[in-house]
Amino acid sequence: MFERYIGLGFDCEVTVQLRRLTGLQRAHVFDWYISEHEALAHVLRTDFADFFQRGNLVVTEDRRYVRDEPSGLRVRHIFRSDPDGLMRPELVAQDYPELRARADHLLERWRSTTRSERAVLYVRRDPYDAFTAEQLVELRDVLRDRNPGHRFALLWARDAALPDVAPLEGEVAELADGLYMAGLPVPQPRTVHWRGDDAAWDRLFPKLSGLRPLRTAVAR
Repeated sequence: MFERYIGLGFDCEVTVQLRRLTGLQRAHVFDWYISEHEALAHVLRTDFADFFQRGNLVVTEDRRYVRDEPSGLRVRHIFRSDPDGLMRPELVAQDYPELRARADHLLERWRSTTRSERAVLYVRRDPYDAFTAEQLVELRDVLRDRNPGHRFALLWARDAALPDVAPLEGEVAELADGLYMAGLPVPQPRTVHWRGDDAAWDRLFPKLSGLRPLRTAVAR
């Protein structure tokens, strides 16, 4: 049984679904971020050392996102935008002090969780078949090595339409110690159905509580 379910991206679907399924609106540090593999791995590997620093935040060329330059994490929903939905550096500067305080609060929540005895299931959504099993193992290992004694498992939620994932639609398979894979449909077009498929998540979620946390945790 897990006491926390925490999303690790890739995008906003996992945040919306975990909040809906758990009934908890409790925010976490990676909520609303778009996180490619190297971006997420960098932030975890460096223990957030250069995360969300004012001088590193730039509006992307298409003005749709704010990018955290050292890692490449992208975000838009936490910043205000113009009426046309485009981001503006002036608004980023105005919003930053309040959002920095929010980030500090969420970082303390992250650290208190990883230092606690609570068992956590981290969920990594992969709607575009962008990641590999080796990359998920890397994330698991970084989480383990950076947080000695932390009780957790990592779920890789892939597109159920992929041939090698189709047998797992609504099911879970163990890939390695503390690492699991599941299949979930990716409704199209993604820009419209970015929340995912509620019914599919409803079928999968009860099966997650029986997954086992990593057995080879690093001692504190």
